[in-house]
This record gives sequence, structure tokens and C-alpha cells, in this order.
Amino acid sequence: MDLLTMLASRPEQAVPLKEICLAVWGHEHVSLEDIDATLSELRWALEDDPDRPGFLEAEPDAGFRLLVGAEPAGGAEAIGQDGGTLRRIVRDLRRRHVFRVAAAYSIAAWVVIQVADVLFDALGAPALSMRLLVVTLGAGLPIAIALAWAYQLTPQGLRIDPVTGQRRGRAGLPPVVFATAGVGAALVGGMAYWWTYRPVLDADGPPPAVAFDSSASVAVLPFADLDGADSAAYLGDGLSEEIQQRLATIAGLSVASRRSSFQFRDQEVPSAQIAQRLGVAYVLEGSVRSQADRLRVFVELVDGQTGFAVWSETFDRGRDAIFDIQSDIARAIAAEIGVPLGSASEARLAEIPTQDLGAYDLYLRALAQFRSARGQAALRVAAESFRKAAAADPDFAQAYAGLCKVRLEQFDLTRAPERFEAAERACFQALSRDADAVEVYLALGELFRRSGDVARALERFDDVLKRDPDIAEAHLGRAKALMGQGDTDGAEAALTRALNLEPGLVAAIGTLGRLYFLQARYADAAEQYTRLLTVLPDDAGSLGNLGAAHYMQGEFEEAAEAWRRSVELEPSGTTYLNLGTMYFYLGRYAESVEMYQRALTYTPEHFLAWGFIGDAWSQIEGGEGEARAAYAQAIALGDALLAVNPSDVEALGSLAAYHARIGNKARADELLARAMRLAPADYYNHYYAAILKLAAGDSPGAMESIREAASLGLPGHILAGEPMLTPLRDKQGFLALADE
Repeated sequence: MDLLTMLASRPEQAVPLKEICLAVWGHEHVSLEDIDATLSELRWALEDDPDRPGFLEAEPDAGFRLLVGAEPAGGAEAIGQDGGTLRRIVRDLRRRHVFRVAAAYSIAAWVVIQVADVLFDALGAPALSMRLLVVTLGAGLPIAIALAWAYQLTPQGLRIDPVTGQRRGRAGLPPVVFATAGVGAALVGGMAYWWTYRPVLDADGPPPAVAFDSSASVAVLPFADLDGADSAAYLGDGLSEEIQQRLATIAGLSVASRRSSFQFRDQEVPSAQIAQRLGVAYVLEGSVRSQADRLRVFVELVDGQTGFAVWSETFDRGRDAIFDIQSDIARAIAAEIGVPLGSASEARLAEIPTQDLGAYDLYLRALAQFRSARGQAALRVAAESFRKAAAADPDFAQAYAGLCKVRLEQFDLTRAPERFEAAERACFQALSRDADAVEVYLALGELFRRSGDVARALERFDDVLKRDPDIAEAHLGRAKALMGQGDTDGAEAALTRALNLEPGLVAAIGTLGRLYFLQARYADAAEQYTRLLTVLPDDAGSLGNLGAAHYMQGEFEEAAEAWRRSVELEPSGTTYLNLGTMYFYLGRYAESVEMYQRALTYTPEHFLAWGFIGDAWSQIEGGEGEARAAYAQAIALGDALLAVNPSDVEALGSLAAYHARIGNKARADELLARAMRLAPADYYNHYYAAILKLAAGDSPGAMESIREAASLGLPGHILAGEPMLTPLRDKQGFLALADE
């Protein structure tokens, strides 16, 4: 139709083939086979004989001409009495109900899209689903038109409708049937496509497909392990990651982040689909085989549009050439893509992190262990590997930076100040070895953030982003630092940026859940934790957080189930604290004490565990002495934690409450005042204010603080089940708040 329309616009004129290609196909590079096929179809539709053309004439070196007023090979009768080629074509289009079918199809497709918009949202379908549906329905329109042109549907069955002057009788079915057939065919084809590439569409849930980017961009997939051994698996991952990092140093070349690329591990997804998903022009695939002191690395660069390899090479060298292999691959890719290497990029490619290959091997092992670590035992293994790498090469800055990050994770789990001190030593050792390395800046940013020095933390993360604005880990660090400042809007924007860069960045997903939780957006928090569990199905920490989100929404059965599963998967201090809290609010205080004591077997220096034990004992008859002893221990440990981070809002508020419960009013007031200055919109701080006022005998003031806490998001069922607020239960308005 496009060809006919184009020729009809210039009747009796020879139209050059180049113009035809641009008008019909949108470009000049059309194969002769495609051109011949299109011309043959048009001639067939017009019943035109190429040897005796009546409509379409080919003129050598000039192009093609539409003959107007000429008779076809069959003579004047084939034209009909109304005369004229264009009239006959329009008449046939109308006779075959092509226009009516196109209109009916458009209406049907619009209805399908409206219904799908509602259903997809209710079913939580991936964002890409709607785009796929629209494209599929668009592709179905030519199908409906072709059916209307070529076939006649009758009660006697489907039959070909030849190009004659005969009109269809009333036995023919209405145009809506053809439109429905087209919609059905489109949807069937779309579902087949979706089922085939479902791993791509569903990977990591929400991230939508990215429009294909034709610029200089590449994604490095995890290299295959040809040895089939764990010892080579870490090497393949490490090698591909190092190549990715070296490519990222080349000015003018965009490189997909590690986690974005690594989400396709063990998925049988075509390279072209991966390229479209990640929005890159090329994909680098590879494999590694390690034999004694030699490495064999095979790499190939795949065009993301065609799916064909444009460059490949095998590097068979000694292990001592591993850095040369990485740099040579990066140079070859830049040359193939057409990105020139400047002196700065060349200098960075020539850099090597260590001269000790044994240290480097330990470092790669440690990275793999750290990224897969779940729980304290796994973190200890990763810490030991980083420590050994640093011991093998005392000048290896990245090894110290890795050790710093592991120690900080251990500090988060245990709340033990000595873990922070160990992290601090490792970070400054890394800085003294290389004050310009990205890994060192990232580690320092995390160290400063946990110490409450938000300004210095932001400086370090910004230093990283000045070099490369697409490092998701730096955006994540900024988000956590901004959360510490109470800048929730800035934190959410930074997290969104991080997840756009790395849709599968689990730490960013978990942090977003935490942000929503702190904002009392519990349903949104639960959604993020559920999303996280699609990436890490058996992650005990995520299950624990999901349970907390359920609990804050009053979904007690779901909360209990999530917490029990988390304990079964990975018994830890956190999981037992969650269970203890559940028993506490159920009024089962002895069982609560037991769970909190189990938590202490994993995290003996966690001040909150001791404080929770004090709370539980305070509700048990005759347990006043045990409660005071537990509060005293919590205060001692909490004070040590405040020495690390004087701006720890959670510690300040909790310790204020513990001091109030043992009669230290002045200290309690001081700590709560500091917490309020740092986080005036934190409903827990207002809850703690109520506790302090109750201890001082100020029930009206306590009631006012509880109203403020409730207005900021403290759920009513928490108020209803909180034994520490028992003196307020008979106060006017308390029951109303508890029922909300």
C-alpha cells in the first residue's frame, strides 16, 4: 500500500528506486529480494502482467512508473465501467471492506489497551508488558488488513477472494470479524514472544526495557567457567568485573554497571535482548579456563542490534599477564567501537592494583565471598581473605578498602564498637596506600556516614561521581547519608538514580524499603522487601524486614510467618530480636525474654537486645531487679556506641527511655533533646518523649506526645498493645488513637 500510494502521488512519472526505498522502507539499503517481493505483490494485487504492464512499468535506470488510463492485460473489462486505475483500486479496497476493517481493528485495539491498563496494574505485571502489548497490537493491523484483502469469510467457510469485479454477498461476515481475527493473531503472537523472553521481562521485577541506544556503549556479562570448579568461578567473575571497570575509565564509552549485567547470569537470553534491556549497543561475552600457571580467556563482542559477533579473540597467556589481558581487551573493544583513547585513558589502562599475583587472587576470592555473604560467618570468611590479600601485599589499597567494607557490615550486625574501630584502621590504611582510588573513596564515605559525619561522607561520594556519574554504589551511599540528615526527598532521588543504573542492586532496594518504613509508608516498604525477595528468595534479613512491615500494618499472621521463616533460614541476632518483639506485643513476656537472650548469643554487644530484655522483665511480676540490670547493660553498651556516632538517633532515643526507666531524668532529657534536634519528625522520638513524661508523672504531656507520634505514623495497634503506655489507657482520646 505504501508503494502504491507513493507511485500514485506522481502518476505517469518515473520514480527513482532510491526515492521509493526511502518512502516505503525509510532507508536506502534495501535488498533486491525485498524490492522484487514488494513489486510482485503489487502486480499480483493489480493483476498486472510484468511483460505487458497495464499499471506498473519498469524503466531501466529511471525507476518505476504508475500508468494512469492504460488498460491492464485483460483489457477494458478488467477495469470496470467506472474507469481509471485509481478508482478501481479504491473500489476494490471498499469492496473488500479494508477501510472498515482498519477502523474496527483500531477500536478493538483501543478497548484491549484500556482493559489491559487496569488488569496489568492489578496483577503487578512488569512495566514492559504494556509497551509490548501496544507494539504487538500495532503489528496486528497489517494482519487484519491482509485478511480482509485476501479472504472472504462465509457460513460455508474461509475462501480466497480473487481480484474480480464480483461483489461479496450478504453471506459474508461483518468487518468486525476480520478485526477480531487480527487482534487475536496479534495477541497470540505477543503472548508467544512474552513466554519466550519471560526471564528478560521479569528479571528483577520492575525495571522497564530501555530504548536501544546506538551510542558507544557496552555491557560486560559474567564470564563462563569452563573448568566447572568454584576456583575458576570467582576468577571468571573477577576478570569480567575488572574489564568492566577498565572500560569505564575510557572517556566517551558508556559501560553498563556490574549488577545490571550480572543479573543475566545463568539465563538463556539472546545477546540482542540483553542489549535492548540494558540500553547498550554492544555486549561482551567471554569464558575463562585456568590451567596451572596459564590462563585462556576467550572474548567476543556482539552487536546488540543484529546479535552477530563483530570481534572475537582468544588470549592464551601466563597468569602473570592477567592485567595485560584486561587492558588489551579494553583497548580492542574501544578500537572496534570507534572510541579513541586519550592519554588519560591510556594511563589508567596501564595501571595495576598490585604486583603480587597471589594477593590479587586472594582479593578476587574475597570480593566473590563478600558479595554473596549472608550472616556473620560468611562475613568472617570474606574478612579473612581480604586480610590475607593485604598481608601478601602491604601496599594493596583495594584489599584494605574491601576489608574496611566488611568490618562496617559486621559493625551493622553486631553494633560492637571494636568492629567500627577495625574498619577505621583498614580504611585509613587504604587511604595511605592510594589516596585516589575509587574503591577507597567509597569505603571512606561509608565509614564517615556510620560515624555520623554526613558532610564528609557526601564529599567522598561526590568525589566518586565527579569521575563517573554512573556508579550506582556512590548514589546509594549518598542516599544513606541524606537519610541520616533527614533529607528523605534527596535520599529517594538518589536511590531512584542508583536503581536506574543497577536495577538489581539489592542494597538499594533494601534501603528504599527502609526509607519508606521510616516514613510510615509500610505498604510501600513491604513492596520493596517483597521485590528484594524475588532477587534473594531465601534472604533472612529481607524476610525479617518484611515481617516488620506487615506488623506495622496490623498484618500479624503474615508478620509471624515471615519472622519464623527468617529464623529457620538463618538464626541470627536480628531474627531473634524480631521474634522476641512479636512475643512482647502478644503479652508473652517470658518467651520474649528467651528470644532476646538467644539474640545475645549472636550479638552480645547489641545494646537494643539488652534494652528489650529490660522492657520484657519490667512486665513480669518480680522482675524489677532483672529489668534494672538489663537497662544498665544496655546503657553501658549504648554509650560506647555513641562514642562512635554521636548522631545515632536510634541510640539516643532508646537510651533516653532506658535512663528514664531507672530514674536518671536529667540524662534522659539530655539524650532525647539531642535526638529531637536531629530528627524532629521521627515518631519514635515522640513515643520516647511520652515515656519520659510518664516517668515524671506528667500524663497530660505524655498524651500530647503520643498524639504527635500517631500523627507522624505510629500505628494504632502498636499503641493498643504497648504495655509501657498502660497508664494512658484510661485517658480521653487514647482509645480513639489506638483504634485508628
